[in-house]
Formats: sequence, C-alpha cells, structure tokens
Amino acid sequence: MVLLCNQVKWSRKGFLATKWRIGGNIFHFVNIHLFHDESNFVAMQKSPSDYSSYRKAALSHVMNRLKDMVRNDEALFLYGDFNFRLDLQSVVKYLTHGHSTHHVRLDSGESSRIVYRDSSQDALIIEKKGFHISDDLPFTRNFVELLPFDLELKQFSHLKELPVSFQPSYPFSERIEQGCMYLPKRCPAWCDRILMNDAAVRLVQQFPSDVDYAMMGTKVCVGDHKPIYLTFSLKFEQAVVGSGAGNRKQSGSDSVGVGYSCNA
Repeated sequence: MVLLCNQVKWSRKGFLATKWRIGGNIFHFVNIHLFHDESNFVAMQKSPSDYSSYRKAALSHVMNRLKDMVRNDEALFLYGDFNFRLDLQSVVKYLTHGHSTHHVRLDSGESSRIVYRDSSQDALIIEKKGFHISDDLPFTRNFVELLPFDLELKQFSHLKELPVSFQPSYPFSERIEQGCMYLPKRCPAWCDRILMNDAAVRLVQQFPSDVDYAMMGTKVCVGDHKPIYLTFSLKFEQAVVGSGAGNRKQSGSDSVGVGYSCNA
C-alpha cells in the first residue's frame, strides 16, 4: 500500500483483488490488511484517533482503485483485517466512569501507565502496549454495549455489513490453554470483518434463512485473531449441453462461503 501519511511506516499492509464467475454471477473478492494502532496512548488522545484517520485514508485509496474494476451490478466482498478499533477515548470514559485516575510517569514526565481505580481495585491499567482490565465481561457476554463505539465503518456509507452478533475478534491469547482469553495488550475490537457493496447484499439476502455471519474457533486457540465467516445460499444458472437439442439452462441454488482468518 502506498505511503499515505508521514506517520505511517512502509509495511506489508495492502490488498489483493480477484474476480470470479460462479453460477452466472460475477464476484469480486478483495482481501485487505490495514494499519494497526501502534500506541494506546496515541489512540486515546482524541476522537477519532490519528490511527483511525490513517485507516480511513487507506481504505479510501483501495476503494478508488476498485472503482474502475467493479461495476455497480457486480458483487463486491471486501474482507480481512481492517484493524478497525473501538473509539478508545470514548470507551475508556465509558468503562471507567466514576473511577479515580492515576498517572505513573517516567523521568521525562511522559506517562508510562494510567491506572483507573474503583473503590476496591485497579479496574483498568493502560500502557503504550498494555490494556489490563479486571473484568472482561464488557467484551465477552456484554459486548453489545460496546458496539456504539465501533465507528470506523460508519465513514463508508456505501459499504454494508450484516449485524454483528459475535464478540470482538482481536486480540486473543496464542497460548493453547488460554485461547478464549484476550491478551492484555490492546482494547478488544472487531478488527476482522466482511463488508459488501449493494449488489453483494442483494445476493446474500436471496435466502435470508441461510445466512450466517459469525466467528469461528470460539472455544479453541486459533491465534490472536479469530476467523470470521459469512455463508449464504445463491441462485444460479448453468449452461448444460443437450444431445441434439442445443444448449439449455439449468437453474438451482447452492451454498457460498466467504471467510477470513489472520494470525499474523
């Protein structure tokens, strides 16, 4: 991916686009990997964060590149590690409402740690690359409460996503015995997504009862990112060569799956 900002280093981030014909339908599958948050302190300085702005510029660049490749009536599935993060400044305020704040500083005066305390314990500790929360229920069983802070996709009104009914997909422990626990380094977020244009949405919704948008590996260790998948049924028409009767078309339906896994 091109260098989009002086603050973003060259990296292996980018995208790969392929075009398929399946059952008479044209599909564009685009795998993408956008910039991550380098520092929790920088991420929580303002809303939206600088990192969010970098990702917006990068995704806008990708969409401009795809503009001449994808017709309006062709399905586009854009999937991968978007590195979308929750609005950290707002999330921290939400999680620590009523808590006291304590800064641990280096000799230079910079904060090395911010501690949020309730009446009985350190409820949240934030470091440059540390996010230690005493109770992860907001990110597991109560994750719906945090969806309002998942704002980065809202900057792209032409990209659609099915309702998110799974907990944040990153960052999970890579230790076999702790595969269902979050690593205490970043605020958990829905980094891994499957997005669509309007044509793709129409295809997916042909058989609504067959649609499944979910997370895999919820009970096992599969890396720091849990794979996200989308399955749906698709109407198709297939040319069949007849004996002495010319070509004819055979109609039917079959299942299609789109999945993404990142363990980099």
